[in-house]
Amino acid sequence: MFHWKVAAIVLAVLALSLLASPAEADGDVPFTVILKAEGPVPANATIEHNISILWINTDSTENVTHRILLDADGDGIFNGSADIDSGELQAECEQDENGTLVDEDCRVSFELKFNGTLAIGTFAYQDRFSSGATYYGNITVEAHGHGEEGEDGAHGHDDTHAHDDEETTTESERPAWLLWVAGLSAGGAALLALLMRQGGSG
Repeated sequence: MFHWKVAAIVLAVLALSLLASPAEADGDVPFTVILKAEGPVPANATIEHNISILWINTDSTENVTHRILLDADGDGIFNGSADIDSGELQAECEQDENGTLVDEDCRVSFELKFNGTLAIGTFAYQDRFSSGATYYGNITVEAHGHGEEGEDGAHGHDDTHAHDDEETTTESERPAWLLWVAGLSAGGAALLALLMRQGGSG
């Protein structure tokens, strides 16, 4: 009797796994740029409209902060009144024993959504170090679902887009999902056959 209960549980798990749909990528996930001692990585990014760029400072060089300055109006000046300034980005922010920031203005990251006035086009930015060094990068914003390769060849739709076409995501995930289900089904069938054989001999 116990064998049949186990078999029923295995079959129930298999049925649920067949009903489950494959995971889909979240279209609201920001594109991350890591700020290092050698500059931003990647320095250039291509995203779709309405997606954010998240710059995160991981440079632990002593007494050095990073500052992102985006030339929002395209005039070649990075600190104009229409431009965007992240403020100083620290490598880490001190917290008290309750996990509260000791300095509430301390930040290690800066997120900027490319919509509204930051529409389709290419936006240059600077990663300015408090030590005096400056690195440059570009953010290219395309219309949703564009996916063509840029002139410099640096744009790859699958790994630089924070939000890919739904069809591409589903097609790329389906084979792995089907293999997983097939393997689980085969394992369940083998277990069921073993239990039936043991039940018949007992």
